[in-house]
Amino acid sequence: VKPQDLPTAAAQIAAACATRQPLIISTAAGVRIRTIAAALGGHSNIVRAMPNRPALIGKGMTALFAGPATGAADRDLAGHILGAVGEIVWLQEESQMDVATALSGSGPAYFFRLIELLEQAGERLGLPRETARKLAVETAHGAGCMARETGIDPAILRAEVTSPGGTTA
Repeated sequence: VKPQDLPTAAAQIAAACATRQPLIISTAAGVRIRTIAAALGGHSNIVRAMPNRPALIGKGMTALFAGPATGAADRDLAGHILGAVGEIVWLQEESQMDVATALSGSGPAYFFRLIELLEQAGERLGLPRETARKLAVETAHGAGCMARETGIDPAILRAEVTSPGGTTA
């Protein structure tokens, strides 16, 4: 549900929430639990989730935050559901959802833009578009895998590629 559509959607399920007390998982960006609870007539068994676009291929990253009325079993359920499309991380404060949205929700766009720019540079410098795209995409993929699998600080990984006075520098 888009944030602007939340009041309409909430009105449609408020009666069921009052009688059945289900877990509500909201992906409405920027909409606080208190706002969702108010729209649902006071229902507060709510988890906010911010998955990112790679969830579409099972490689997503989702930040989760549960309100105080959400018990351990429902937190586990929310984690299980969102874990089906990638990795999850639980946040300790609801205000952290805004940061997670900027970092991880919007983050893929920045990586896509970098790939786009690398591809364009390769093509401008004489590579066929398909070759430039493959080099850019696979470089991004490999670098991401290396950062994830080694656990080495990205600044160190970058420094290891950057020889003083070399082409990277």
